[in-house]
Amino acid sequence: MPLDLNELTARICPAEARRDIVRERIKGWTKKWLLRGSTPGRGGVRKWHHRMILDAALLDVLVEHGLQPVEWDLRPAFYVLRDAASAWASGDTDSQHWLQLFFQPRRSRPGWVVALPLIGKSGQQPDLNWPTDEEATLIISLTSILKRLQWTAADQEAVEADSTRREII
Repeated sequence: MPLDLNELTARICPAEARRDIVRERIKGWTKKWLLRGSTPGRGGVRKWHHRMILDAALLDVLVEHGLQPVEWDLRPAFYVLRDAASAWASGDTDSQHWLQLFFQPRRSRPGWVVALPLIGKSGQQPDLNWPTDEEATLIISLTSILKRLQWTAADQEAVEADSTRREII
């Protein structure tokens, strides 16, 4: 079931104090094609597929930590978060899921991002990979994002239902 801007914003940001900021970010990310929304035409209401909850939540975390998402190809990071969300929704809530991102700047934008999923037991630090030629590495707790979103099996079913539709939003 597609979401409107207010529904998407409320899922990303439970705290009302930040909702205006997050709402404007979502609009900007959609204009820059970081998030895929419907193009309703003049006067229509834009809608987003349910999986955009995950993508927008990750983008929000990255922006809050000073990263400009438009400068990086973040598709690998989105895929890792979607896989973690699927595992979480199927009952794997005892594992701790992390995302390790390596940033590889390029002269032409966007820069490359390598995304590694890290899974461990709750309360344990993940085993990290430290390549010697990378300028920056970021570790994100996907479990924290999924808890904040209160991701459920119903959410995952909505994602899967959206992906089986022929229409592109």
